[in-house]
Order: sequence, then C-alpha cells, then structure tokens
Amino acid sequence: MGSDSTFLVPAAEAGFAIAVPIVLYLLNRLCHVFDGIRPTGVLLGLLALMYYVNAIPFVNGECHGHPDLALRYLGVLLVMFVGVGTGILVSDQFVRGAGEGGATWRLSTGVPAFGNSVLFSGTVLTMAGVAAYHFVATASYSTITQFASFEGDSWFLIELRQSAARQVPGTYAANLARFAVLPPLALAMVSNAQLRRTTVAIALAALAWTAVLLSRMATLHKSPPTFWLLGLFLMFATLGRVKRPMRLMAVAIAGATALMAGLYGFVYGAGLSEGWELTVERTTEVPQSAILLYLRTFPDLRDHLYGQSISFLQRLAGDEVVPSYGYLMEIWRLGGTPNAGFVGDGWADFGWPGVIGTSVLVGLTTRGLESTILAMPRVPLFHGCYVGVVLSTVNLPSGSFWTVLLTHGLGLGPIVVLLLWLLRGNEGAPGLTPREGAPSIQEYRR
Repeated sequence: MGSDSTFLVPAAEAGFAIAVPIVLYLLNRLCHVFDGIRPTGVLLGLLALMYYVNAIPFVNGECHGHPDLALRYLGVLLVMFVGVGTGILVSDQFVRGAGEGGATWRLSTGVPAFGNSVLFSGTVLTMAGVAAYHFVATASYSTITQFASFEGDSWFLIELRQSAARQVPGTYAANLARFAVLPPLALAMVSNAQLRRTTVAIALAALAWTAVLLSRMATLHKSPPTFWLLGLFLMFATLGRVKRPMRLMAVAIAGATALMAGLYGFVYGAGLSEGWELTVERTTEVPQSAILLYLRTFPDLRDHLYGQSISFLQRLAGDEVVPSYGYLMEIWRLGGTPNAGFVGDGWADFGWPGVIGTSVLVGLTTRGLESTILAMPRVPLFHGCYVGVVLSTVNLPSGSFWTVLLTHGLGLGPIVVLLLWLLRGNEGAPGLTPREGAPSIQEYRR
C-alpha cells in the first residue's frame, strides 16, 4: 500500500485544504457562528488557527516518508472539524439556536443582577478567601518572582511550575471552586460594575477579579495577564456597543499575541524575535506535534485506553487518574506535557470512534451552552457566565474535554450560575432603579 498511500497524500492534502473552509462557511451561513463573539466561533477560529493554517506544511515536513501516518493525521483533523460542526447543527435541533445578531448583551435594569445577592456575595467572598489562602500558603509571591526573573532554562521553569502545583494544599473541590466557579462570578461582578458604576460595585468587582488572578498566578503560567486583558475586552465587546465586534476581536487577538511574544522573550531571556518564534511554535507546531505523537502511540505502541483518560470517571471508581499524555511522556521520555486537546484524548481512548464522538460532543456542548445562556435574562449574572464560557472554550483545542468541562468551568461554572439564579426568590438588586419601559422580572419568568 506504500505507493498508493504516497499517491493519495497530495489528493488528501488538496481535499483537506478545500473541505475545511467549506465546513466553516456552511456553519456560518446556517448557524451564524461568526456573527458576533460566540463560544462556537471562538472554538472554530482557534481550531482553524492551530490545526489548519499550517497543517499541510507540517505534514510535508514531519510525515515525509510516512504516507500512512500523513493520511491518518489529515483524516483525524478533517473528522474533528466535521464532528464539531455536526454537534453544533444537532444542538440547534434541541435548543433554540441563537440567530443572527443575538450574541450581544444589552444589560437590563430593574431585574435582579445576581438573583439572591446575599447568596451570590457569600459564594464569591468564600471562594476569594480560598484563593487568597492558597496563594499565601504556597509562598507564591517569592515563587512567581523567581519564575519571572529566571532566564534561559525552560526545563527548569517547567520543574518549578510542577513543584508549585504539588505544594498547593487543598482538595480537588477547592481547585474546582477557584478555577471553575469563581471566574464566571467575578466576570458577573465586573459586568455589574459596568452597569451600576458605583464605588461599591467597582470595589467588589476588583476584589473578585484579583482573587481570580491570584489563583491563576499561583499555577505559574503566563496566562494571568492575557486572561485579564481578554476577559475585560470580552466584557466590553459583548455589550453590544461595538459595531464590528469581530474586527475588534481580531485586534484583541493581535494584541494578545504581541503580549505573549513579549512574555516569552522576557521569561526565557530572549529578544522579541525569539519570543515571536516561540509564540508561533506554541500556537501551531506544538499542538500539531502533540496530535502526531498520539497517532504514533495509539494503538501501535500501546493499546487504546477505553475511557481510562476520563478523569472524573476514574475518580468516581476510586482508581488512580493517569491522563493520556502521561503514557506519551513515559514512552517518548518527554519533559513537558503533550496535550493534544479533545482530539488526542478521543484517539487515545477509542481511536476513530473516539475522535468522532468527542468532536460531536464538543460542538453539542459548546453550542448548547451558547444558545441556553443567550436565551436567559440579560443581566450581569448571565453576561459573566457567557464570557466565562467563551474563555473556557479557549482551552478546548489544547486541553482534555472533560478537564475543560470541570476544572476550567465550561460546564461546572454555568451549572453553579443557574443554581444561583434559581434560588433568587423575589429579591431585587439593591441600588438598581428600573428605567422607564424596562422589562419586569415577571416578563423574564414567562
């Protein structure tokens, strides 16, 4: 089959190059995924950036002389795009899809901003206290200073980050509270501050947002400043005050990219040109190399895992949690963690059926959350939840779907937000006065 495979590779590359833009075009025509800032649009845009833009040059360089591997790689990526699109289309059959022009938030007054404000404030303050305790207990200030000032040895930085993660005291539930539940609630407080513009509202929003940054900085990742800027940008851009939000999003992405290039140049002791090269490498080549490692490992060097990489199932069963990338690190003697997103986990667990099923599930979940939240009252609580879902979606292309669903709050955050709203009773939002003609809470409950 070697000669046949060699002949098929150029045809597969041409088919892949044509098929992916067609899939994205049809999804935008049918589901308006790129109309405004939507989780589905962000997801598809990141997938295209990471796994389409540089895919063919990557295949020609890394799979030269291995046509079977090249065909498998291109096939997996194409199935990923088609599967996510299928999930989006299926979701619209069960949840009323958010049509054209619906992904904006014109916040309404006269409606409870958070539901039960006492319960909401108590939840936020409790989690902010947990975040501050974890930060202080790990002496994170000195560790962060060491992390930021060290130059030259990237492997030392990885070891420092892993050591800091092992030092963090607390349970798995506490980590879920800090990383999955607190961010959307903090975003809701920022949204409320934008609406009310009072000293108390702004101070509470700053307190909650600082707690989010402390939690993220304690992990020694370079995402806190990017998260800060992107989150604040999304809060503003999704309020419906921007005529062309996608153009502004492009500017924001360019700014975030420049920031990351500067951070890489600073942290690793390199210049801006080296920082740019590292940013491009981390954005395109590293994710693609990780997927290729998964395809080379399962099932040729190790049998499929058949669900063993799904962490919450292993925790429920009382078994030790061994993520799929752990096997790659052991087999290939890697110093880092080769996360290949939901595609790699799907392939590691079940092969082709795993890639198909996980891709459809990702599209179904992301679109379902998007449509459900956009159908809720336009209040700060759900505005923050929506932006939180967008930020969580950013982790999907390079993280496990189940990890993003729980640890990064894609599913857990909206569930907590919905519970807080259901427990609202008849309490109003102190300090908010209804505008003339503003919809009432009774109208929202219909």
